[in-house]
Amino acid sequence: MERCIVCGGSEFAKIYSDTLKVCTACGFATANMEIDPELLMKTYSIHYFMGEEYLNYLQDKEILQLNFQKRIRTIQKKITNSLPVAHVLEIGCAYGFFGELVRKNWPAATYKGIDVVPEAVQYGRDTLKLDLAAGNYLDMKPPAQHYTDVFLWDVIEHLQFPEKFLARISQETSGGGSIYITTGDFSSLLSRWQGQRWRMIHPPSHIHYFSRANLI
Repeated sequence: MERCIVCGGSEFAKIYSDTLKVCTACGFATANMEIDPELLMKTYSIHYFMGEEYLNYLQDKEILQLNFQKRIRTIQKKITNSLPVAHVLEIGCAYGFFGELVRKNWPAATYKGIDVVPEAVQYGRDTLKLDLAAGNYLDMKPPAQHYTDVFLWDVIEHLQFPEKFLARISQETSGGGSIYITTGDFSSLLSRWQGQRWRMIHPPSHIHYFSRANLI
């Protein structure tokens, strides 16, 4: 990355034994390494969910869905000025655990999930009977109907080109629709205190590191 994807700046400072480089203008940080499709394919195999990033994603279903349900309750209570939840897209859906809750909480809504790990997508299709697709969102055909709600739960830090994802999402989301993003806060007290030991810092899985300010 020669220019910052947040502010367009071209000056970076290398930190944490040159693991990351930080835009000197806005504080956005990114992995200081070459990222290519072959590397990402090796990173996101079934092993990502079984032994690498997660010990056993399937066995963690209960706690994962507990956290998802808390987020849904927050949305239902606090988000009142947007369109009704009708057409949902989840990018980085994994096995479809959030999609299963979408179906329970908004039974009238349509749901589409996308993930790059085929085995996870197959589980969601076969076991949870969800509409899931394996592949890169940027390569997918445009939807027949615009989305009202798009979810990226702890996903944006993994994307090689998050700015391209957000640009396409904006084109495929209805006016008044919503996008929901969670990610680690690079400007948080914990991140600054732990420095290179912060658990979120592990490229190439986590490529980008946002603060609240520069993510907005």
